[in-house]
Amino acid sequence: MQGSSGLALLAGLLLLGGLVLETRVLLRRRPDWYFRLGIPLGAQPEPIPTAPTGSGHTESVRWSTGPPGWVYFWADPAKRAAPTGLHGAVRLIAGTNGTGLQLSWSPPLTPLLAAAWLGALGVSRGEPIATAIGAGIAVALMVVYGDRARRCGAELRQSFVAN
Repeated sequence: MQGSSGLALLAGLLLLGGLVLETRVLLRRRPDWYFRLGIPLGAQPEPIPTAPTGSGHTESVRWSTGPPGWVYFWADPAKRAAPTGLHGAVRLIAGTNGTGLQLSWSPPLTPLLAAAWLGALGVSRGEPIATAIGAGIAVALMVVYGDRARRCGAELRQSFVAN
């Protein structure tokens, strides 16, 4: 494809197609690697009295216990309160003051890969607009999903305490 608009169109198709595939397959099957591959949230929520069991939901996300010491969460598609594809894991660590929570989150991976691919292709072809679009998409995804992940972390803690 010639020109920046062709690259942007192709990246957009990959971005949306990958997002649909990711949310339809990976979020439904919930493989461990997909949830554990994430970005640490930073500030850790306060410990909870006991580890959660089973599954539940908050205003934005659904959660389910995984292997011992892990809880997985993902955006609730029925509520649309969290961005599509937001997911992550809570590692439960037993401590003297209760169970500590280490939260990691992840935006959908395919849009980030599409943005990186668009940026790299723009650099290799000498098309700065494609590079700028790719970088803009990546930054926007990280900001929007990161902000929502922080709110979901607080919701999860409250849900675990109430569970």
